[in-house]
Amino acid sequence: MARRKNIRWLLGRIPIYLVLVLLAVSYLYPLFFMLANSIKTQAEYMTDPFSIRLLGAQYQNYYVMIRNFNILKYFWNTLLVVCFGLGLGLVFAIVASYAFAKVRFRGRNALYLAVMVVMFIPAQVTIIPLYVMFARLGIIDTLWGLTMLKICGGQAGLILLLTANFSGIPSGVLDAAKIDGCGYLKTIWRIAVPMVTPAISVCIIINFIAGWNDLFTPMVLIKDMEKQLVMPALSHLVGRFSKDVPAQMTGMLMASIPAVAIYLILQKKIIMGVSMGALK
Repeated sequence: MARRKNIRWLLGRIPIYLVLVLLAVSYLYPLFFMLANSIKTQAEYMTDPFSIRLLGAQYQNYYVMIRNFNILKYFWNTLLVVCFGLGLGLVFAIVASYAFAKVRFRGRNALYLAVMVVMFIPAQVTIIPLYVMFARLGIIDTLWGLTMLKICGGQAGLILLLTANFSGIPSGVLDAAKIDGCGYLKTIWRIAVPMVTPAISVCIIINFIAGWNDLFTPMVLIKDMEKQLVMPALSHLVGRFSKDVPAQMTGMLMASIPAVAIYLILQKKIIMGVSMGALK
């Protein structure tokens, strides 16, 4: 009897596993395709773009991207803007979200609604007044100006997610911290923040990938190629290396590595955070 139940359980899981395998293949195949063609010459790509040759691999495309295209410079610019923008923006969002979730003050709901409305305004609508404001401040064509935009640009989404998670913290835990002598900020960073670690990890993943893949705003606000971010810089590959598809594949593959890495690292943090929350 138990054996039949196990067989039925296994048969019921087979369709789920098949769907998961198909999804995994559909997501991983583009990376495999870029990897396979990044180690080929243009002639090899034209002959057979779907094969992979490890023995006869050609690595000059990576040399072209690093030395000729200077892609590491664009990586550094993007890391500076995204990391500083996300770091400072997350600090502001945590304080604001905690206030929205746990502090009672007049006009709280109206202010929260106003912040949420910002999420529904497309970036294309605000780019002209944003450009005028940046021009008057003298921060056009500067990484500092772009960092300020990253700090403020993702606040609505961060506040939405974090407020929902802070609201789930029992008020008794926070009251006990106050009785033990914790001040307002100490309660946030020592008590509340560790309890919403999974949500913070999700915020970092979403905003890092969104900032890393941002094409529109850096292309408008940054004209100097030496200060450009990686995605707008890669868009110039179509013009400079239009006949060299393997070089384009190499650039896109290298650009995808940081986003994939940050997801793999913080995915473990999400699981750890859920486990810690269950134990508490």
